[in-house]
Amino acid sequence: LAPSDCCLYRCVPPEDGAHRIMPVAVGTSVDQAPLQTTELLNVGDADLQYEVDVSSLEAARKDNFGFQSMVLENPVGNIPGRSTALLRWRFLPLEAKEYLYSCKVKYSGGAVGQTVTREETIRVYCFGYDPRTENPHTMTMPGIKTGLVPPP
Repeated sequence: LAPSDCCLYRCVPPEDGAHRIMPVAVGTSVDQAPLQTTELLNVGDADLQYEVDVSSLEAARKDNFGFQSMVLENPVGNIPGRSTALLRWRFLPLEAKEYLYSCKVKYSGGAVGQTVTREETIRVYCFGYDPRTENPHTMTMPGIKTGLVPPP
């Protein structure tokens, strides 16, 4: 990567390339919806400007009878070279189910006179749960003997 190039890296697990945010209870109000973040990393030396196309979120709103179930608070921004930006999401599930949102991210940057524009797709998995029947936040941690948790 040349020093004047910009390159956006999505910090996601390699298995499926999707961001996963924490589950939220059905019926959570807007003022109580947790602020959740996903990270975008600019691995180049040049600053880049990004813009997330939220039209898919608007389409989901129409499918949900006008209810906005996913909100992105900062769809436009700047990421300095070798730095990160956090996309700020608020998820308000209507039903106890898994949701998938796909948004295009257009970004541009580079040296003066050598600006490049590229596009990536980010996918965000969300899960709404019924607090009367389940609470995924109270799951117990596996024991140390199983090898799934490092010893203290």
